[in-house]
Amino acid sequence: MKISTNWLKDFITLSPPLERIADKLTMAGLEVKHIEAKPELRDTVFEVEITTNRSDWLSHLGIAREIRAVENTGLKLPPVQNPTHRPMPSGWKLDLREAEGCPYYTACLLEGVEMRETPDWMKNRLLACGLRSINVIVDITNYVLLEVGQPLHAFDADLLRGKEVQIRRAKAEESFLAINGVRYSLNPNDLVIADRERAVAMAGVMGGSETEVTERTRNILLESAFFHPRWVRKTSLRLGLTSEYSYRFD
Repeated sequence: MKISTNWLKDFITLSPPLERIADKLTMAGLEVKHIEAKPELRDTVFEVEITTNRSDWLSHLGIAREIRAVENTGLKLPPVQNPTHRPMPSGWKLDLREAEGCPYYTACLLEGVEMRETPDWMKNRLLACGLRSINVIVDITNYVLLEVGQPLHAFDADLLRGKEVQIRRAKAEESFLAINGVRYSLNPNDLVIADRERAVAMAGVMGGSETEVTERTRNILLESAFFHPRWVRKTSLRLGLTSEYSYRFD
């Protein structure tokens, strides 16, 4: 996993040299395999090896917490607004049918979105971590993923049929067209996000091309959920399909 040291500085003071911090992290169990200068981005990147029992390290905030421990220094947390609980927008329905595979699911509707160019500073941080810019909405979801470790998924709300979101098992012989352009055959052991007519995402693994956000998107349904690792792992292994999202849930 690639970690931008510029990004880390949002949370913690990095006292030079960076090699000393890398050595301390490695001795604490978080191996820094390589330090790479990115002069074109005015950044330096740590390439770290994450062990399977430390999913809390799968974000810049998680790495900053570890640096705080080994350096005995302060941590700056981003401001967080108190959560607001609002009902589903009029005409929309959320149907959680499989609570074992999805203990928690929430979404919000963002209307009248204006697509603009992703700011250079955000593009550069994503690029330092190995992700290319796609569009501003997808870039924001990837940014949140890398910053705090929480996967988000954005659907084009106008392409969700029936204004309905179902979290359910896949139907027998149901298929799904993923954003990578491949159509996958599903079975009832797979957990999907669906609208009224079809599966539109493999829960915790990959979104679908039929509802993906593009430059034409104006209304967005933004998903944040917790999918059970066992369900995500089984689907990911069976299909031979992994993603930044399945990596976090798995």
